[in-house]
Amino acid sequence: MNNNIKRDELSGEMAQKLGIDSALLRRELKHAVSTRAASMKPSAAPVVSEAEKILLRALTSTDAELRTRARAKLAAENLHQGLETESILRPLIDAQSQSEGSNMSLHDISSLPLSDSDRAMLASILMNETEDLTPALVERALNAVRRQQLERRQRALKSQIAEAERQHDQASLARLMQEKINVDRDLAG
Repeated sequence: MNNNIKRDELSGEMAQKLGIDSALLRRELKHAVSTRAASMKPSAAPVVSEAEKILLRALTSTDAELRTRARAKLAAENLHQGLETESILRPLIDAQSQSEGSNMSLHDISSLPLSDSDRAMLASILMNETEDLTPALVERALNAVRRQQLERRQRALKSQIAEAERQHDQASLARLMQEKINVDRDLAG
């Protein structure tokens, strides 16, 4: 019963954040659950990391400090680039930058330029909150995303180094090797 009450509260909050009628959202969720097995395509579903889910929750949180901290670090370091949820994170970051002092939870998320699939993904993530947001949890999520970004850069550098070796481009090879050493050091530390 506690689970049903919590699910009802979450659907009400989600409907408010998306700017839609809560009864309509509940009806659509019930319909989605009943038809889920027939329409599921495992290969088409994007894989969203827990860190990305936490950051999306932080950016839509009612806690202004968490919202501001997440937005500032994502924007300053471009940590959202290359993530599966980049197309959702970018409009949220931009909207918060434009409305610095206002409460993002009251901002009409439905007005953000999101595709239907992005809206569905955001709704799903916000509906399936598993733990309370804390500054430490948001910081761990930011660190995890930083690490993912460094690992992507490391893979790209390896292929660029191989290409520079094939072309016997010593100047590029030296520059790429130095950058790889820096990325390796950042990953180790």
